Parts: sequence; structure tokens; C-alpha cells
Amino acid sequence: MNEGFPPLSFQPSETRPRRKEVGRPIPLPPELLARRQEIARVLQVQVSELSRRLKKMSEKERRAVFYKLQNDVGVNPKTLLVGTDLQVIAQPSSEVVYAVPKSDNLDKVAKKIQEFGAAPLVKGHAKNEWLGRLTSIEEGDPKDRLSDDLRQDYAVLIKKPQVICEIEFLSLVAGDVKRREEIEDWITDLQKEFSLGVHGNFFEHEIAPPVCRAVIRCTGAFFKRLVEEPKWIARIRWIESKPRFQTFSEITESFRVQDLAELKAPPKSAPIVCVIDSGVTPGNPFLKPVVHTGLTKSFLKHQPTNPNDENGHGSAVASLVAYHGLNLATGAENTPKLWVASARILDANNQIEDERLFSSVLEEVVKTFAPKGIKIYCLAVGDDSKIWHDGTRRSLPRKSWVARRIDQLSRKYDVVFVTCTGNVSLRALSDLMKAGTGYPACFTSDEGHLLDPGHAALALTVGSVAAGTKIASARDGQALALRNQPSPFTRCGPGIRGEIKPEIVEYGGNLAVDPASKQVRENKALQVVTASKQLTPAIAYHTGTSFAAPRAAHRLALVDQDLRSLGVKPTASLLRAFLVNSTMSWANSRELNTVRDGLAKAKAPEKLEMLLGYGLADHNRATACDDYSVVSFFQGEIAGDEVMFFDITVPAALAKSSSPRRLTVTVAHAPEVQRWGLERYCGTDIKWRMFRGDKSRDEIVAAMSESVSVSDEDLEPEEDKEGEEDDRTLPKELKFYPNLTKRSRGTVQHASHEWTHHKREYSDGNYTLAIACYKRWTRNVQKVPIAVVVRLEELGRTIPIYIHVRNAIEVEV
Repeated sequence: MNEGFPPLSFQPSETRPRRKEVGRPIPLPPELLARRQEIARVLQVQVSELSRRLKKMSEKERRAVFYKLQNDVGVNPKTLLVGTDLQVIAQPSSEVVYAVPKSDNLDKVAKKIQEFGAAPLVKGHAKNEWLGRLTSIEEGDPKDRLSDDLRQDYAVLIKKPQVICEIEFLSLVAGDVKRREEIEDWITDLQKEFSLGVHGNFFEHEIAPPVCRAVIRCTGAFFKRLVEEPKWIARIRWIESKPRFQTFSEITESFRVQDLAELKAPPKSAPIVCVIDSGVTPGNPFLKPVVHTGLTKSFLKHQPTNPNDENGHGSAVASLVAYHGLNLATGAENTPKLWVASARILDANNQIEDERLFSSVLEEVVKTFAPKGIKIYCLAVGDDSKIWHDGTRRSLPRKSWVARRIDQLSRKYDVVFVTCTGNVSLRALSDLMKAGTGYPACFTSDEGHLLDPGHAALALTVGSVAAGTKIASARDGQALALRNQPSPFTRCGPGIRGEIKPEIVEYGGNLAVDPASKQVRENKALQVVTASKQLTPAIAYHTGTSFAAPRAAHRLALVDQDLRSLGVKPTASLLRAFLVNSTMSWANSRELNTVRDGLAKAKAPEKLEMLLGYGLADHNRATACDDYSVVSFFQGEIAGDEVMFFDITVPAALAKSSSPRRLTVTVAHAPEVQRWGLERYCGTDIKWRMFRGDKSRDEIVAAMSESVSVSDEDLEPEEDKEGEEDDRTLPKELKFYPNLTKRSRGTVQHASHEWTHHKREYSDGNYTLAIACYKRWTRNVQKVPIAVVVRLEELGRTIPIYIHVRNAIEVEV
């Protein structure tokens, strides 16, 4: 039969920012071209003198030298210094660039200048034409590193008893690890100077190699040293007056809810997410507008009429579900997008009642709220007595895992549980650090596996990444992770079937470590700001994957809202597929190089995908289309031992593009799961392959029929190796990342393929997405809800493809 595969409607092109254009030098006007020999002669004299002086300096003296290059019009500094031995360190204005020498001479600069003045014109352009824009190259004065106001008042400031400023360290060594180590050494040096409180104090700082920005307060005399001493010139490349915006400490110390913009309720039609936790405090100023009247209930046996939060965890989670994040700056607008329903299942100690079975309570919750139309449930808790790893999955009864009940409820009621990986404790992390297992090798310890129910097959499991490295108090040391790196406390998969878990990550905070004692600590500036359980103070600070999960639930609910606005009633599988499809691959992310290298040294490179899953989701991207990017979807059912074939339109017009193209496929399904643990965990498995348009359907059917079935490696993965060879590539099949074996274990299977050259014959016919469903139980199995989301992008944004796909999509089952 044929089934529609409708695309989403157009979205404004602004929802997907265009690629930034690389700055190009402005062509040299004729009057400057005519004077190029004279310009070159002046520049040559300046550079020769600077080079002569540089050669006489010691290495220590050279490190404190920087040059000031002035030009008559804004020039991209990367263009300006290409092919020279100069490295940009700052650009205080569009006409001024500061650079340092990378060697003991300026011979390469001199050669560029000589070519500019002497080489013949080519099509009216001079070689190294950007040099014609330079008005001077001179050695910088140490005070040039000061912002305008500090430079103007310098003579007065150095005599003051106290100066507050922001400094910027810049490390120029190769590699992020060495840069961070060098910066940390410099910070330690500066802290030693401040240790007695005579010269000053070291406050907030944030490391983002190669830069570290810090707020300090020091005496005028010490400020003079920071400006003029060669040691600090080589380290501190920029100093400016205290920021005009509030620092983190100022915001937290002076925060008052009444200083914010008015807190308003979300629209009546906004989605509702059920928070299963310790309850909520509906009177908290942030929660009062968002807690849905009539949808708060206590499931505690001893407090059945008290749905209020006595612990604080539930209120914190609820605020992130509604707002995604809170902004405490004066006058800030906090606009909630969702309503919150609350199911209180935890007592004042954040524990389930002793006589209650966790899985039974969850079933009560879903039975209560699902008939009210609530589809998304945020369960941001984990059982730290049940870690999912090789030992416990054999020693603990299979029916005792809460994850099993979550999977059963997810399928029965067609709902999505958003849960978290769980946290590694501060004590455990400190012990690992003291034992020499630093970050990121700490993720290889037995302590780092998922907590129940984070390994649930049908749940959307969320891990945590660090949002930043700002430290509010220097005594706590340095941030352990850099931005977008795995939070030190997050846990990793695989999941119940050996699948990639977590599927996605969100910002859940970071931790600090004292370099000397190796003690791991929390720091307010690294934590997540949430609502508290009180009316005042209305805010609290938390760290953990518990505060990443509600942010993912927030995004998921907005995807649900978008789809319903288009007239689509999404299944739970379609919601999971859309959100995961919105992630961007971290495989080649430079931000993760140090983590990747650290795990490789620890002989556990595979851990990275089990920490970050498919990456950070983006609800705006999930449903957004434009001329150059189109998202198509399908939702329905598939029977065991069936293959579905989908015609995927990849326009022949892409052959005209020289830019990369990307095809992203996400398939989500909701199979039956074990009731008692005597069979394979899931009654069916899914796998999918994509074939180019120059392969006939008959060939694809034959190839799929011959391929080995995917193994269920959920219970005994080290013994059950069936299907390992199934990752072989069939003729004209596209290679996706992650590969077939890895992605086929999950109930959400996501991968992307990027290619540069597109031959017209590739689009002789439609591409074919083949999805096979394999029956795993001997008894009958029900049909499996399935959802498919396919995104096609022309990354150069030169060939419109949306109209072709919209007019041609056709699904064949």
C-alpha cells in the first residue's frame, strides 16, 4: 500500500542561520596601488628595525613583545597575517590588531612586503594586496593592553589603594590540554601573589582555552606590575575596567524577584508536562504562573493530600521544565512556554516510601494523568542502589528494574518518559582524582554506569554537559570540564540492550577541582539556577543530570506543540524521532578533542558516544524547513518480519552544487518488552539501510533478504555475537555514522551521511530507505509503532531543494 510521507511547512529562513562568510580584504583603490612601492618602502624600514631588535632579545624578553598593526579600514586579522610569523592576540578596534612574533625574526613579514612592492600586478591586483592598507607596524606599549578608560586614567589608578578590573590570559602553546595547563599555572601564580590579601583578591574566572577571563581586585601598585612587568605582559593580553554588566556574585547577592520583568503564565493551549518527583511549591514566584491547577497530586501513602514539595528537588525540576532556564539579571524576562503537572512520589528526604514499590507508583501516575492527555513525563531521579552493568544485570532479578516498567508503560499508554543517567557522587570523583584517575579517565570507572531507570529502552535518557567554566570563588580551584564537554558527574551507557545511552545531552552543570588537594567541589557559578521550594529566597542552585532531563522535556514538549499546530497528532515514537533528529553530530567537534584524546589514552574511546549520545537537541531545528533544508516524516506501524520501503527524494539538481550535502535519518519504534524476563528483552528488532537512486528496488529487496539479522545483545552481549558481520556495506548503500551495528540496538536509531560529489545518476530514481522488522519471540507479537524522520540539507545553501522534495515524496510499504 502507499502512505503519505508529508513534509513540514516552510519556516522562515532565519530559523536556521546562514553560514558566516569568511572576511575578504577590501580591494586596494587605484591611488594606493600607484603608491605601493612607497608604502612597501616605509613598511620595510619599520619591519627591519623591529626584526633587528627582536633578534637581540632573549626568549624571555621575546615572550613579552607584541606589535601594533594599524590600518586605514577594518581588515580581518586572519587575512592580515596569513603566511607571516605573527599571531593575533587581540583586536581592540577594526583598525588596530595586536600580534606576537612566533619566531626570533620577522623575515616572512619582510618577504611579503617586498612582494607587495615589487611583484607585477595580476588583473589589476598586487600580490599581498592587504599590505597596502597598513599605515604602521610598531612595537606595542604595555599600556596598549588597557581599555580606553583604564589607559586614560592610568597615572591615577596606579596610585589608588584599590583597582577592580577584568583581565584576559591568553595561552599560545599548541593543544587545548597544554593551553589549559599553562593557564592554570598562571592562575596559581597570581593566586599566590594574592594569598596574603596584601596585593588583592582573585574573584570569578572562566577558562575557555586558549583564553581565561578573570575579575580581580588589587592595589594600584600591583596593577602597575600587571601592566608593565614582562612576566605578566606575556600572560595577560588584555585588561579592561570592571564589566558594566553585573557579575555572577553581584547578581546572586542582590537578587530580588521584584526586580525581574513580570512573570506571566504560558498560553492556555501550551503543552503540559508531568513532573514525577518530590512535588512542587505552587506559591514560589517562578512556579505560581506555570503549575496547572487541578493537576497536582500526591501518590504518597502517608501524605496523600499533600502534593507540596518538602525537599526542593521537584520544584527545581519543574522550573526547568517550564522555562528551560532562569535569568536573574535585573529587568530580565522569564517567559514560561509550558504548563507543569506534578505527581509527588518522593518524601521530604527525596526517597520513595519504604512500603511502596517504585514501579507500581509510576503505573498509578500514568494511569491518572495519561487519560487527561499528558504525553510527556519527566522522571529526573535514579536509584543509586541499582547501577546497570555486567554484574548487577545478572545478580538482580530482571523484574526488579524500574526501567522494565517504564518501557511497558511507554508502549501501553503511548507516552514518553524523559529520564536521566544519574550522578557520580562528589566523594567518588574526589577519590578517583586522588588516585590519579583524572578527567576524563574517570568515566571509565565502574562507578560511571547508568542508574536505574536510565537504561530503559523506550525512555529518552538525558546526560549532562557543562555550560561553562566560570568559577565564583577562586578557592574552589578550576572547572573540571570545558563548555560542551561531559559534566564530570554524568554517567554513561550502554542501555538495557547494549544501545547508545543517553540519546541526548543537556546543560546540567559542572564541578570544580582543587589542583593541589584534588578535592572535587560544587561552585555556584557552575551550577544550574532553579526555583526553590520556598517563596523566599525563590531561587536555588543545583548540579546534576536531574537538571539536564527537564530541559530536554521542555524541548520535547515544544516539538509536540509545533507538530500539533501543523495538524499532526504525534505518537510517542514520532516525538522521540523528531527531537533526536535535531541533534548535530559531535564526532568531529574540536571542543571535545581533549576528552577524545583522554579516553583514547585510557583505552576507552567508545565511551564518548555512551556519554554524549547523539548530542545536544534543538527544538527549533527539529521541525524547521527552508529552501535548502527539508524534513519529512512518517508514523504508523510495522509487523514482525516485514520490510518497509520508503522513496526518499534526493533531487538531481544537487549535482550542480559543490557544497556538502547531509542526509539524516532517525527511526524510532516501540516494541513489546519482556514481562518476566524469560525471553529476549524486546519482541522485535528494527534495522534500516539507505540506498542510492541508481539501484533498483528488486536489487534492494534481494540485498535486504540476504543480510544477516540484527542480534539482541541486551542481556548477554559478550556471549551473543550474532549479527556482528551485519555491518558490511551492501552495493550502493550509503554509509552512515554511527554504523549499522551500533545504531540497530536502540529503539531510537539515528545516523547521518554527508557527501560532497553528487552524480546525476544517483537520482535516476528515488533513494530507498529500507526498514526491516525482525520478530524475536516464538509467540505472536503485536504490530510495532514506528516513526521515521528524514532531513535533507544542502549545506552551501545554493540549490533550493524543498520544492522538489515536497512535490515528489511518496512512501511505498
